[in-house]
Amino acid sequence: MKHRSLLLAIVALAVILSASASAGTSSNPLVARSYLDGAFKSDVIAYAERQLTDAETTVNAYLSGSLGGIAPPTSQGYARAHGMSVRVSANGYINLGEGTEFTPNAAVTVAVTSGTLIDITVGARVTNGKLSAAHTYVLPADSYATVRPTTVLTLTVRGWYRIGLADNPFTDVSRSDWFYAAVEYVSALGYFNGTSADKFSPNGTMNRAMFVTVLHRVAGKPAPNIANLVTFTDARDSSAYYYDAMRWASSYGIVTGYEDGTFRPNADISREQLAVMFFRYAQYAGESVSFNPSRAESFPDFAKVASYAKDAFRWACDHGIINGSDGLLKPQANSTRAQVATVVMNYDA
Repeated sequence: MKHRSLLLAIVALAVILSASASAGTSSNPLVARSYLDGAFKSDVIAYAERQLTDAETTVNAYLSGSLGGIAPPTSQGYARAHGMSVRVSANGYINLGEGTEFTPNAAVTVAVTSGTLIDITVGARVTNGKLSAAHTYVLPADSYATVRPTTVLTLTVRGWYRIGLADNPFTDVSRSDWFYAAVEYVSALGYFNGTSADKFSPNGTMNRAMFVTVLHRVAGKPAPNIANLVTFTDARDSSAYYYDAMRWASSYGIVTGYEDGTFRPNADISREQLAVMFFRYAQYAGESVSFNPSRAESFPDFAKVASYAKDAFRWACDHGIINGSDGLLKPQANSTRAQVATVVMNYDA
């Protein structure tokens, strides 16, 4: 690399000239010029070589598209983040795949399970298993790491990550369940809480208040649009757990009430309502909502989808967010907590 050789020469020359300026005079020989021209010069060049090698590893990863641009890690359950904040609970862990760049908001320990982890803030490899707050780290090709925080940790992630629970607290969820990965994912991120300390209730239905709360957490709990607040006749209790989420979602048109002015927080959410709310949320979040309609329209019961929800299903099915149930869309069926957890995980993927 011609530019690399030039940069190396500039770095070395700058350090040598800086040192030479304070080398002293013949009457006050602070540092012997023979030392500067010999061993010191060699040490400076070697040091610059090491620093540039670390930097070059990172730059080449960017130029080759490996940072966030590689194929998903072979293990299941990895999602891709484009600079999003990922919250890991105290009972959770996060696996970070090759080509991933991340920045923790607090100091934490890390286990590099393979390869190398580079702190690109200071341009050095991580060798002591410790991460510094607000430093940015990158995993080059064939490198993986796991972070297990002891308190809630937030990381800004660009690339591939997988969230999990260190210990599964739910007695009604086992690894053999089709929804296990989704329950683990939404619980570790704090999107869902259990219905009790040891129950998730995967087959229980989800009501409108629960779902709008989940969406609010997925979004990072933003404030409502004050200029467009909506008041519902049956949802005025500011102490209700869903109140802030409802105000946010309704102010951005993600959820709407009924013609009689009610929100109906305890009404179960149907699968087509779920699709519509996620469709609107994607628009709010600036995501692409383009779609190929063929996948949704191939379901034998697509004609039963309400007209207001058809595009939402077309989008959700095309992007693999909703995959049907027993070969059907079942648009008017109620959504279970396990199904909603799966939709959330699929959306993030």
